[in-house]
Amino acid sequence: MLECCPFDTPRFAAISPRSTLKDLSHVEPSATGNGTPYSDEEAPIGEVAAEASVEWLPRSWRGCYNPKLSAEELRATFASAKGAQQMKTPSLNRCGLFACFVMLTACSQAPGLSRLQYAPSIVSNHKAGRLSSYLSLYSFGADPDGSEPAAGVLSRGDLPIYGTTAFGGADNSGTVFSYSGGTDTVLHSFRGRDGARPLAGLIDVKGTFYGTTYFGGSGNCVGGCGVVFSITPDGTEKVLHNFGVNGSDGTRPEASLIDVSGTLYGTTLEGGARDRGTAFSVTTDGTERVLHSFGYYEDGYWPMVPLIDVSGTLYGTTYAGGAGRFGTVFSMAADGTEKVLHSFSNAQDGKYPRAPLINVNGKLYGTTESGGAFRGGTVFDVSTDGHETVLHSFGNGYDGVRPEAGLRDMNGTLYGTTADGGAYGSSYNQHGFGTVFSITPGGHETVLHSFGDGYDGAHPEAGLRDVSGMGLIGTTRYGGVYGRGTVFEL
Repeated sequence: MLECCPFDTPRFAAISPRSTLKDLSHVEPSATGNGTPYSDEEAPIGEVAAEASVEWLPRSWRGCYNPKLSAEELRATFASAKGAQQMKTPSLNRCGLFACFVMLTACSQAPGLSRLQYAPSIVSNHKAGRLSSYLSLYSFGADPDGSEPAAGVLSRGDLPIYGTTAFGGADNSGTVFSYSGGTDTVLHSFRGRDGARPLAGLIDVKGTFYGTTYFGGSGNCVGGCGVVFSITPDGTEKVLHNFGVNGSDGTRPEASLIDVSGTLYGTTLEGGARDRGTAFSVTTDGTERVLHSFGYYEDGYWPMVPLIDVSGTLYGTTYAGGAGRFGTVFSMAADGTEKVLHSFSNAQDGKYPRAPLINVNGKLYGTTESGGAFRGGTVFDVSTDGHETVLHSFGNGYDGVRPEAGLRDMNGTLYGTTADGGAYGSSYNQHGFGTVFSITPGGHETVLHSFGDGYDGAHPEAGLRDVSGMGLIGTTRYGGVYGRGTVFEL
């Protein structure tokens, strides 16, 4: 079996879209203790190759490609050595690259199959009690609908709610949608020059929505370097800034924006002076400024999530880097002066923070995608002076695994999601379809819902939103009637 990347590599491809085999040298051994990839039983390629889309390959194979591209885009890029270099694939030898290409070709999506139909075979040997009222509101995927919502929804108090999908729409480059009363309306379909693949959610500034796309625009990257856009509730979209036009600008914005006194702040995953990501500001008329370029070893790099504003100071996380190598929590002044508050070290404090922080009574709360006592991720709090405490370690029994979304505070209780784990699979093998959970500031965690029971959705990657008169609203990236994601209420 081809070893594209080791067992315990983060879900974010083989460390990052820009990784080489040299970059993988610091990845620790797998949970088996010997650094081997998944066994055939853990990664049943033979069972899913004929019908699985490339987006759902077992994660030990995900280093073969940039997971932000569709199967068609991947195959086109693999066609030339220059294209493979531009796509930042791992530096596999010709044999390895060819094997990955053959695998991707075999794994083209079969029409009409749901995500649940071509997941690895999982026996449900335990079912969690229903501790909450769960309702699947909408299933994405029927043409010309959007598909695969990677971000949470925006609520202006009640219905309708608004959001983005990473795929689907008229050009399969993603959409902006509204939802109300069981009906989904595509407000805008991205087509490339105006942006493509929105992985971030929307924010509302005086009645106009603002967001980012990971690809598209006129920047100097394959497929475009991403854009900042505005869109009105009736669907009139405008590109405010094209990333990657000049050499020092950021590229590939994956995070949502925030509004601080009328100025928008955000992060880019790549680009900047050291090509490891940036923090930037942009006005609502499109004037952008790079505040900080990440990439020094102890500085942290690859900021993937939105910043938060606490009394005029910005706080955020980087997915990797820092003194402990596995990500950081940082503070930043409005002029870009940055300070690392905590470096994750792959001990029980967690590693790879992929979710935004929240501020609750002056203390910051967040999650890490992996690490912790059971290696399934953590919930942590950190003071503004950098003292960090792990509140919960995921991965024990039928608990969730891989929390990738931010937390939501409701009346002193925190709510969140995990992308994997739960009652319908083995958390040790990173199976299972994800959970919704609650946790107290003291660390008592309760699984409220396990995904995977029918067509209720699968793999939630976004946080929850409190919508007046409804409850908590969220999205799943996959699952549902068409296998392309859902909107749900809890």
